Amino acid sequence: MDLYQALLKNEDQAFAHLYQQCFATVKSYICLNSGTSDDAKDCFQDGIIALWQNVNSDKYQHQSDNLLIAYLVKICKFRWLERTKSTRFKS
Repeated sequence: MDLYQALLKNEDQAFAHLYQQCFATVKSYICLNSGTSDDAKDCFQDGIIALWQNVNSDKYQHQSDNLLIAYLVKICKFRWLERTKSTRFKS
């Protein structure tokens, strides 16, 4: 499966593949950094949406599926760091 093309076509299997490949990594990172499983689910969902938007608006320049997966993990980590820095999270 060409993950990038499947994302462009909004194919369910692309999103399922991303979940299988990335969620455990994202969850582990978030849980090790003051988060919960629910936080990981929320952050991952936000990351998927951001990835989809970037792919469909040509902000993401595709090179390989492995880099696409790494890009999603990076988005999720960045979003988690933003959330932990927010005053709402600290209170």
